[in-house]
Formats: sequence, structure tokens, C-alpha cells
Amino acid sequence: MLPEGVRAAVDGLYEAGFERGLWQAGLARLCDAIGADSAITVPRVATEDTINLPFSSDLTEFAERFVVDGWHLDDYRANRGWPLTDRGQTIVLEQDIATEEDHQREPIYQELMLPYGKKWWGGITFKSPSRQYVLSVFRGAKGEMFSEDDRLLFGAISGHLARVVTTAERVGWVQTSLGLGMLDALNDAAILLDSQGQVIEMTRGAEHMMGDSLTVLGRKVTSHNRTVARSVSAAISKVVAEGPDASGPLRIERPGRRPLLLDVLPVPTRFDGVFFFARFIVLLTDLDRQPMPSAALLKQAFGLTPAEARVALELTSGLSLSEAAEKCGIARETAKTHLNSIFFKTDTNRQGALVGLIRSVMARRSG
Repeated sequence: MLPEGVRAAVDGLYEAGFERGLWQAGLARLCDAIGADSAITVPRVATEDTINLPFSSDLTEFAERFVVDGWHLDDYRANRGWPLTDRGQTIVLEQDIATEEDHQREPIYQELMLPYGKKWWGGITFKSPSRQYVLSVFRGAKGEMFSEDDRLLFGAISGHLARVVTTAERVGWVQTSLGLGMLDALNDAAILLDSQGQVIEMTRGAEHMMGDSLTVLGRKVTSHNRTVARSVSAAISKVVAEGPDASGPLRIERPGRRPLLLDVLPVPTRFDGVFFFARFIVLLTDLDRQPMPSAALLKQAFGLTPAEARVALELTSGLSLSEAAEKCGIARETAKTHLNSIFFKTDTNRQGALVGLIRSVMARRSG
């Protein structure tokens, strides 16, 4: 049986499995119960997403440096500890993988661990149905290394952590499934991506759009057309690295048909569970299935001038601002001036949002 204080802390983590806002307090309570200063959760294949997983409040800067400085790519504790876990050792302590000599020469210890007061480490490994994790717990230089008694206690905690995180992952999937279900109900085509731009899930509408112009291969959104494949890859990579692109959706030309539009956005917060790894959503629009608005409707709905309505129409058809300017026979700077006025009148600030608003108006008119 777990000691009473540890049992209460574990119960708190079970609650955190259903509510992401309770994780930090739950970890603080667990650390107090097991005599640790702080803790951080890390998946076996650590990525930039590590910083989004639960960690103690005092580790905010530590977690950022762990990712930004690239320590997650070459952590000697992971390199030495996971092979022990593969051989059946669930709990890995500092003394299992490092000597005092290692402490003196390993850059991660000298440049990260010691400066942040994390001298002694213990790793509680556990599995969910989808991946392996380690809860790394720390003690400072004034404390003692974790003992064999601690190893036994950590072993008793490991199974609880597995069930807690399994619950959190399922809650994340339910939240996201509900979001995707809403998109499905609206007949929207959407694809969820992780932080590396790899496909996690897609709606039925997106599945129906897969074909020669767009497909998924090796968990990547791509195309059998090499030019389109390069454009799609560049569009996704840019948003993954820099955030949403203000230039609007990517236009994918199709012989004999109106184009597909592809837009990449961050996953809305309400879809995002703490142990769910979707970070971006690809929205697809088949212009063959979209009614085109009229200039008269745009002037009536938003108070646009005739020139502004023409620019808005061309943007809604999937053209870039430069292409819209050329199609309207005006200079790009003039088109940009019109666009800024359109943004003001429609209370939007990027082309993707503007196009979405116009299409929603069309959907209501045709519904």
C-alpha cells in the first residue's frame, strides 16, 4: 500500500487526468509526498511538445531550456536509462546511469542540471497505449540521492501514472473527436497534425478529398504531383515553424476543375488535451462545392465598395492578393489598400478569416 500522503497525491493526479488545469498542483503535491523538489513528464521520443506536458511550476525556465537548447535530442539520462527499462527496470535512478565523473564532464549536467539546482535524478517510467513516458523527479545539491526505498515507492507509483496518463490521453481524444465531429457535421474537411506536421486524424470530408491532387503518404499530407507536393510541404512546414501565414490558404490547381484551398492553423485550445499531441489543423476547401458570392451580396452584407467587392470575390475564389490585383486590373498596392478596408469593414485581420466569413454568409444564404 502507498503511504497516506502519497496515496492522496496520486488521487489528485487521477483528477488531473480529467482536467488539465490540475496537473501542476498535482505534481507539486506528489513531489512533497515523495521528498522531491520538482518533476517533469517526458515522452520517450522527446520533441518540442515536451514543453507542453506537465511539469512543476519552478521548472518553467528549465523546461524551455531543455527544448530550446536541444537537450531533448541528446539527453544522456535517456540514452542510458531507456535501455535499462527495455530490460525490465521500471525505475532508473541517478546512480544506475552516472558517476561523479560523469557529473563533472557531461555538458547537460554542467550547463543545465546544476545551474538549475537539479543534482539528483530519478526516473519513473510507465506506458500508455500509445507511448512510453518517464516522470523525471529531482532533488537539489542539499538533498541526498534517491535511495533503494525510494525505488520501491516509485515502483508502486508507476502503475498509477500509467492509468492517469491513459485517462488523460483518452480525454484528449474525446475532446478532439467532438471537435472533429462538429466539423464533420458541418461537412468540413479537416486534418489534424502533430508538432512535426504528421497526420494524426482526419474528418470524413477530408478523406473524400484524397486523390490525385492531394493524399496522405507516410503520415504526411502530400500529392502525387511533385510541384503540388513541394508547395504543400512548404506551406505546412512554414506554419509549424513560424505560425499562421497571413497570406491566406494555399491554392492547389486541378485540371478542368476549380482549385482546392489548403489552410494550416493552430489547433483551437478547446480541442487540445494535455496528453494529446495534435498541434495544427489543416482545413481543406473544394471550390467546386462552394457557391460563389455575388458582388451585390458583399456590398449589401459588409458595405463594400464595388472595387472592394471585386477584390474580395477574387480572394474568395482562391487567388492571392497579387493574382487578385492582376485579375482586377489594378496595382498590388491598390489591392492592398482595398484589402485593409475590407478587413476593417468585416472585422477580420487575415485572408483566411475573411474568406471563411464570406463563405459562412453564403452558406446561410443557401441554407
